[in-house]
Formats: sequence, structure tokens, C-alpha cells
Amino acid sequence: MLEPSCSGHENVLVLTDVFSKYTLAAPIRDQRAETVVQALVTEWFFRFGGPGRIHSDQGRNFESTLMKQLCGFYGIEKSCTTPYHPAGNGQCEWFNQTLHNLLRTLPVSRKRDWASCLPQILFCYNTTPHQSTGESPYFLMFGQEPRGCLYCSVIIAVSLLLSFAVNLGGCDLDWRVPYCRPAAVTLACSL
Repeated sequence: MLEPSCSGHENVLVLTDVFSKYTLAAPIRDQRAETVVQALVTEWFFRFGGPGRIHSDQGRNFESTLMKQLCGFYGIEKSCTTPYHPAGNGQCEWFNQTLHNLLRTLPVSRKRDWASCLPQILFCYNTTPHQSTGESPYFLMFGQEPRGCLYCSVIIAVSLLLSFAVNLGGCDLDWRVPYCRPAAVTLACSL
């Protein structure tokens, strides 16, 4: 369970393309149908167009009249998992667990700022080859890797490491940060 972010978000709407595994995660303030539909339209439809099908759990927000109207307007087939069986939406559930584990690693000083960390986490996830496909979700979605992907991945990974320096079992890692930064810049510049 996420604690409310400093920007007022308490939930994450996870949207996954079943074929490519490309995933978006939109921070939302609540789980009302209006909020979910607006995030769905803004985060997915306006970027990629309406999908052919939406598969979700049986939450009231996904079974609402508003969601049915949205699906009817865009000609979308709506399906849902069986009750109390989240494995029926396994890809999203697996990503939810991955996202939750990554957000748990945030230092205490960033815990309430989790919503601003989602873009970096999603970029890293979407540009990493998926075990089941052997390709990155980004590549399968767009037919190419993002420009400068390796460079961006190194910079993001290093910046995350530098910003997430934490005390582990009394071993203070903060002293390593000044030594990591020059090595990271050298590595990134050599790519």
C-alpha cells in the first residue's frame, strides 16, 4: 500500500499492452470511475489511440456506467478477471509487485515523493529486455530502441544509485557518492 504522495496521489493506475509488455503507470488521487477514465484517456488513448480491448479486475471503477460508455464510444471490447482471482490479469499484477518493490527501496526522504519517481522507473522497465520476449517492451511497441538508450539507462541508473544512497546495517554508503559521480560521468561519456 502506498502512502499519499506530497502531490496528493494515493494510487497508481497501471496500463499494460499485452503483446509488447509496454507499461504505463499513472499516479491518481483516488479510484473513482471519473478519475480512472480520465487517466486512461489522458495516459493511453491520447498517446496510442483506443485499444481493441480493456481487461481489468471487477472493481467498481472498471465496471461503472462511465467505463461502459467510454468503451462503447471507442468501440472497445471490455473483459474482466474472475472474482478474487488476480492471476487473471497476471501481467499487471506482476508489474504491480515489481513497482511496489522498487518504490519500497526509496530512501525515507523520498518516500512521499514516489509519484515523481515513476517516469524513471517506467523508462528503465520499458527499455529492459523482457524475459518472455527477449526484447524490450519499448522496442516491441515502437519498433526501435529509444535514441541514446544505453546512455540514458546508464545516466538514470547512476542518478538513481546516487540519490538512493542509504544506510544498510550501519554501513554508511554516503561517503562513496563523491567517488561514484566521476566514474559515472566517465562511463557515460565513453559510450
